[in-house]
Amino acid sequence: VVVGLDEDDETKEQAMTSVKEFPGARASVNPRQKSVGALFNKLFSESSGDWFVPFPDDYVMSAVDWGARVREAVKMMPCELGVAYLADRLYPGFSTFPVVSRRTIELNGFFMPDFFPFLFGDTWWNEVGNLCGVKQPIDAHVLLNAAHGNEHNLRDMALWARLFESTRALRVETAIKIVEEIYRDYGAESSWLVS
Repeated sequence: VVVGLDEDDETKEQAMTSVKEFPGARASVNPRQKSVGALFNKLFSESSGDWFVPFPDDYVMSAVDWGARVREAVKMMPCELGVAYLADRLYPGFSTFPVVSRRTIELNGFFMPDFFPFLFGDTWWNEVGNLCGVKQPIDAHVLLNAAHGNEHNLRDMALWARLFESTRALRVETAIKIVEEIYRDYGAESSWLVS
């Protein structure tokens, strides 16, 4: 677990102390990034794991054994490809917290889109999962962190929604790559796929 902290965060020292309490977790202190997606990409570039989940501080896990539940669910992903997700009771069936493999990220070209301020990264992966037909729910729930709330305050939502729509071809391309890789790994014919 890599915890991203902004170097100008007033609670940085307290957060670093808290991170030390968790075995295997480490803090990564960096200049404030241009977006949450850019921060997650930075943390991804510093990591060596096989599976990744973006986890902002406005949610908490409801189950202590969530890691074991994630490991069990991703075993069902064909060829470690597609999108698994932590269950969010506020958005049932939606991958608010996508869990994706390094291999899936490499096919996509980045972990999280950094051109959105903070929304739409989860929507990106949700659509990729829907398009490729590999979207695996995980029996581990997230809960809204009452200390932070769930405030979006995103200005000009219509602009960002249009940008999301205009980038659909990128998600379709990723979904096709995922399906082609699965077919290739299983020795099946994939030339019928539309690209």
